[in-house]
Amino acid sequence: DAKLKKVTEVRQQALEALRGALARGRNTDFTVLEKTLDKAKSVGVNASDVQQAERKLRIELEQRLKNAFEPHTMAALNLDELKGRIDDAKRVGADQRIILSATRTHNEVQQARQDTCSEMAAMQDRETAKIELPTLRSLINKARDVGVAEQSVLAAKATLDQVTAAREQALQKMR
Repeated sequence: DAKLKKVTEVRQQALEALRGALARGRNTDFTVLEKTLDKAKSVGVNASDVQQAERKLRIELEQRLKNAFEPHTMAALNLDELKGRIDDAKRVGADQRIILSATRTHNEVQQARQDTCSEMAAMQDRETAKIELPTLRSLINKARDVGVAEQSVLAAKATLDQVTAAREQALQKMR
């Protein structure tokens, strides 16, 4: 009898914790909700309450994932954050279409950033006379558009400025 009372008490506490975690709405800490959900499952909380919590968790994580990539320009996209949200969504069984779309966006942006960085580096590695200023200028603009790290953009801009200044000096000497 005492054991039954203890089990009932533990289940009730887990259920209250689960409902409390769900009641936070937009302020829900998803790691806390997941842990609370696991605890509720392990102590045998009513299946319908657990399913309701799982559904809410899945829907919220799907929405957070959509918000992480849909409205953003390439430059504004935080790939680490997006990857974390993709992983969260996979863990709770979110809609595969949303996960695939987010993964595709992640991979496309990552590839665009890598390609642009490589192109800028290749242009910067050329000897001064062979650096094409219009091409380097357009690569710098493209790098900003796709969200290449600012230090890479600044390094390319410094090269552009140095080559421009060197060519101006050479023209001045020729006159």
